Amino acid sequence: MISAVHCLLCASVTLLLWTSVGFAVARRVLPGQKLAMAPALGYALFNAVALPLCAVVGVTPLAARLVLAVALLSALLSIARNIPDTLPPRPIMPAPALMLAALLALVPMLAVLPKSGALGIDFAIQIFDHSKVALIDQITRSGVPPTNPFYGATGGPQGVAYYYLWHFGAALMAAACGATGWEADIALTWATAFASLTLMMAMVLEIGGRRAGVWWVLLLCSALSLRPFLIATICGYDFANLITGYPGLQGWLAQASWVPQHLAAADCLCLMLLLLARLGQARDTSAAIAVSLAVVTAAGFESSTYVGGILPAVAAPLLGAVLLATLDRTGRRTLLLYGIGALLVTLALIAPFLRDQLAGTAARAIGMPVDFTPFEVFGPVLPERLRRLLDLPGYWLVQLPVDLPAIYFIGLWSLGKRMRSGGDLSERLLAVLALVGLATAWLLVSTIANNDLGWRAILPAAMVLTVFAAMALAGFRWRSPVPWLLLLPVALGLFGGASYFRENWQGRVDHADPDFAASREMWSAVRHASLPSERVVNNPDSFADLLPWPINLSWALLADRPSCFAGHELVLAYVALPTARQDEVADLFRRVFDGSASAADVDSLAGPFNCRVIVLTRRDGAWAKDPFAGNRRYRLVDQRDDNWRIYRADEPSP
Repeated sequence: MISAVHCLLCASVTLLLWTSVGFAVARRVLPGQKLAMAPALGYALFNAVALPLCAVVGVTPLAARLVLAVALLSALLSIARNIPDTLPPRPIMPAPALMLAALLALVPMLAVLPKSGALGIDFAIQIFDHSKVALIDQITRSGVPPTNPFYGATGGPQGVAYYYLWHFGAALMAAACGATGWEADIALTWATAFASLTLMMAMVLEIGGRRAGVWWVLLLCSALSLRPFLIATICGYDFANLITGYPGLQGWLAQASWVPQHLAAADCLCLMLLLLARLGQARDTSAAIAVSLAVVTAAGFESSTYVGGILPAVAAPLLGAVLLATLDRTGRRTLLLYGIGALLVTLALIAPFLRDQLAGTAARAIGMPVDFTPFEVFGPVLPERLRRLLDLPGYWLVQLPVDLPAIYFIGLWSLGKRMRSGGDLSERLLAVLALVGLATAWLLVSTIANNDLGWRAILPAAMVLTVFAAMALAGFRWRSPVPWLLLLPVALGLFGGASYFRENWQGRVDHADPDFAASREMWSAVRHASLPSERVVNNPDSFADLLPWPINLSWALLADRPSCFAGHELVLAYVALPTARQDEVADLFRRVFDGSASAADVDSLAGPFNCRVIVLTRRDGAWAKDPFAGNRRYRLVDQRDDNWRIYRADEPSP
């Protein structure tokens, strides 16, 4: 189903490329912990520059290998040039800590792997968000900007109403290494988690200067919510009646498993602030820093509009005030001059994404994409009016301590202590990011599909709190009982982290499906019967029981073909359609595959929806009452009597 060799090759090439590109540039713009910061910086610089280039040359295997080779060769030549290090000596990153970070990064990767057991193939629930493998495959097939792989009706939106820089990077690696989109997704999930860990470890050494802090980063990132402990010991499964359930506010380990694209954007946001601090203080490398700042900021927006776009926009007034209050007159002049140039370069790079996001929001006809609504904390055990009133303080007094126990109290305490003692410019900017991230998740929600803004805005704040908590723990004198008491929430959070690791490893054992593995052969037959650009369709509710939310998982992971309608959940998130239209289309395809479709319904698939290939399986209601048998538009081209039938429309409708 997946090749371990391809996954390993993709991961190795990705890490080599990101580290080389990032290290070559970091020597000039972030020279302190340049090696540890290199993977995250290299992700941003390489992908943000490669994207417009590949819009011209394509994402074919040859083009992908040429782009990677040129980037790697340029980075190595730059590294070979001797640049004198004028900074005072910095603590050296312990090599064993980097190795342990690579091992911890495997935990998010496990969530994307299939689990094979006696009852069939099973998955962890995080595979739901990795259904964007279909987008990776689409970019590999058609290049960038990608056509929409989830919906293909004539006259409908053809572009993707989603930020896709991370998925472009995965597609480029898939093309270069001969891997599938699923294999590239697995590899980049690991590489992104590793880059994020090393970035936080580098920030601890750069700001705090204590090598012990890097070990605390790894420990704190392994801790998650108190919910598993409270459910197991005190509240039982009625805990959801007290505090709202899934997803809560997830810590680093959960976010890295679910949404590596948002994690990459959070890395870019931290790097952006470090570069801003350097821009106002470094005189001789201001131009290089400004260019790097522009590209990193663009990469953050193109990886996640919520984390890399809305969050820095909300934080901008406070960040500007801190910069103006801290820098001297020369520094303010340098920041203003080069900052305006960086802003213009950023706007030029993100213009296509910004245009698509604005057009997609307008096409959905939902009004403002962000609304002012406090985060819902308390569950139905309290009356509606009372719990909405208590949600405001409950966010700070209940939600955050429960969901981020290992870093919340100690991180805020450490942050406040360092601000009271002055703190350098980078610390002040990171403090603003942490507070704005917490406040954004508290009061703002996104209105498209789910509250991705609230769920993901917490991620940069959690990273900053992790850094400051690690610095505090590394500096404690452990003769006092107070530090040992602070370890209690860390230990309880590690219980939640261990539960999460077990879920990533085992998946949903009681929902394994013996037919999923067999669908690989079916999709191979579909690819044989279709061209790469031709749209196919199967039952959007196929294998719906594998996950808590019905999603067309076998198509997303295995088809490597665009769909004319991939299912309501996928269309909701990635296609700019009004809700009423989505419901109409979902109802049409439900009728087709449950066997109640009319002849006009079937004809519309070959016409307005451009469905060139239809896949029926014995699990579909239409299997016994086949609406395609004898249809004038479709002919049977392949079948397995006990499993599937594949129909093809040879001529498009007039």
